[in-house]
Amino acid sequence: MNARSIQSAPSLREPVVEPLLTISDVCTRTRLSRRRVDALVADGVLPAYKIKKVRGFRFFAEDVDALFERVRVAA
Repeated sequence: MNARSIQSAPSLREPVVEPLLTISDVCTRTRLSRRRVDALVADGVLPAYKIKKVRGFRFFAEDVDALFERVRVAA
């Protein structure tokens, strides 16, 4: 299991899983078109994850936020 997706919750003694974003969520969050997000994934700029038996790709919110941090720093 991906170590980034699980954080331990000391009081619950069960891991807390971060919610994953869909491509629609990424488009809304970034105000980019679906075509542009697809291009970022195809170029390897934005990491996307395929989950078994789930249609489409999923994204970590921190990956999406990190993409724009890199853009802000470069500008």
